[in-house]
Amino acid sequence: MRYKMVFLLAALFLAMIVLNCSKDKSSNPQDQILDPVDLLPKAGEISGWTPQGEAQEWIGEALYQPINGEAEIYIRYGFQEAAFQDYQGSGSWANTTLSVRVFQQESAAQAKALYEDPGSGTGMPWTGSDAAGTQARTEQFPRSCSVDFYEREFFVTVDIGSGEDQALDVAKLFARNVSQKIP
Repeated sequence: MRYKMVFLLAALFLAMIVLNCSKDKSSNPQDQILDPVDLLPKAGEISGWTPQGEAQEWIGEALYQPINGEAEIYIRYGFQEAAFQDYQGSGSWANTTLSVRVFQQESAAQAKALYEDPGSGTGMPWTGSDAAGTQARTEQFPRSCSVDFYEREFFVTVDIGSGEDQALDVAKLFARNVSQKIP
């Protein structure tokens, strides 16, 4: 009987700890801790685009696994964790894949430094009230387009496998979706 009581108390204590664990530091949204995977567009959020499989999540040095040669620059700027998700288009975009990568750095200053490092990408500044993040840039090639931006401690890349003018608009739509989820 005594062991049952100790076991029940221990189970209750553990349940209280688990239920009280929260990623919110306070009621202030700016202090909220976000997981990169929470920033990815979910199924049905962007019409005509469907997530392919589960999002991939990477923490610390594990980043070398998916992007071996690229990982060093993110790690240099305080990489914490990342989430990657591919999306498949439908209709006129049925043969097109889009990729979103959300990298969480240690701080906003490190995310900005990563964005400003030419090794993380280049492109034309994307400014105006419709731009994603604190700073954003776009780049268009014959067979692909990309959008990079940073907001708070997050550095985000959106790549689409099409060089059409409308493809850049789709990449921007995804970038705005992610950016709007960052308080």
